[in-house]
Amino acid sequence: MDTGRFDDGEKRIISYLDQHIGLGESIDLLIFSHNDADHIGHGDLVLQYFDVQEVWMNGMDHTSSVYLKLLDTLGEQDVLYAEPKSGETLMRGAFDIQVLHPSIDSPKKDNNDESLVTRISFDGLSVMTSGYVSEKQERDIIQRNGNLESDILILGHHGAKDSASQEWLEAIQPQMAFYQAGSGNSYGHPHEELLLRLENLELPYYGTDELGTISIYIDAENHV
Repeated sequence: MDTGRFDDGEKRIISYLDQHIGLGESIDLLIFSHNDADHIGHGDLVLQYFDVQEVWMNGMDHTSSVYLKLLDTLGEQDVLYAEPKSGETLMRGAFDIQVLHPSIDSPKKDNNDESLVTRISFDGLSVMTSGYVSEKQERDIIQRNGNLESDILILGHHGAKDSASQEWLEAIQPQMAFYQAGSGNSYGHPHEELLLRLENLELPYYGTDELGTISIYIDAENHV
């Protein structure tokens, strides 16, 4: 799910994947939540260094050189490509992936609002990803779908103020939440109002700004 920042000179996404699966090995599915350069960075190298079987994107064009380079590499590789919509599901091994957003009748006006939102379930445990959708899209997702309860929530938009609304948190009822934000970033992520919502719900949360790289391990009894 996403490949990180375009300006990571160390290209850490490659070393991470090499450590866990090995260069040249297979990746069944690579999902780009949306096409901002801090989410598709070095995606072209992932496609070149690993045997990626399928790629999902939100279908929104972007003018950045990072996006154009990714498209060029996609065209050179033998990769299945899809722009899934709300209601579609995919099984990959033990993983049941539900697409919750965007909808098929989406106006396609904003790259952030068109983020791919998924609920990934496996062996009785579920993870909700949020992309960059804001409160309005969160409400739309809640109205379109039934049960959204998930054990783990990946908070949207690096913990921005207009993500993870009270309604969204109550619909998902996660056991814990995670966000990705750079230490001392200029955007003020995660926003204090979001953290207050999490604290009022007594929801444990963890962020890369304070902890650095976060790895989530799940044992045979589904303990995280």
